[in-house]
Amino acid sequence: MMNIQKNDVEAWTLNNQEMIEYNKLLYVSEDFFVREKLLKRHHDDLLAKHFDVNKINELLNCKYYWKSMIKNVKEYINTCDICQRVKMKCHLLYDELRLLFRFTDSWKEIIMNFITNLLSSKWKKVVYNLILVIVNHYTKMTCYLFMKKTLTVIKLTKLFFEKIALKYEVLNDIIINKDSLFINVFWSKICYHVKMKWWLSIIFHSQIDDQTEWQN
Repeated sequence: MMNIQKNDVEAWTLNNQEMIEYNKLLYVSEDFFVREKLLKRHHDDLLAKHFDVNKINELLNCKYYWKSMIKNVKEYINTCDICQRVKMKCHLLYDELRLLFRFTDSWKEIIMNFITNLLSSKWKKVVYNLILVIVNHYTKMTCYLFMKKTLTVIKLTKLFFEKIALKYEVLNDIIINKDSLFINVFWSKICYHVKMKWWLSIIFHSQIDDQTEWQN
């Protein structure tokens, strides 16, 4: 069922064929097959030539209206076999998978990752629901730091230096996931001043954080 607001009632009308229109555009119901047929007609047609999202959305907006049109257009084009195989990508090419550089000394490179969605547990009258896993890439030694989901980047940095950096000497490289705490400006500046390089683990380089995933 579609929700019509009071100030939007006048935009809805019936045409001569008793079909619903919105601002003189034919309204398309929430029927998946009807919308898919329209998308196929405007995108897969020989004259359409598999246009991009903006062009297909523009063509549909000339005649039809439904609330999630742009979303449906993106989903349809992203699953189009011809577009995925033939069209050139406009973004930068993904880098090749590569192995990590292996140091000859311990605690020169570490890999960090969070274990989330844990049940709350109490220790020394403090409730924890998050674990930071830190793996020494050279010796495979693993440290577990108990934390809270409300952790701030300042507290994280303080805890990291108390438990790891100062205890096992200053590090050279840190591999971390794309958590908001790690891509914070404060964390970036701290690493810059202590001359620690940090690398982000992304889906196209998933092999770099396998060691922490095994611990999870």
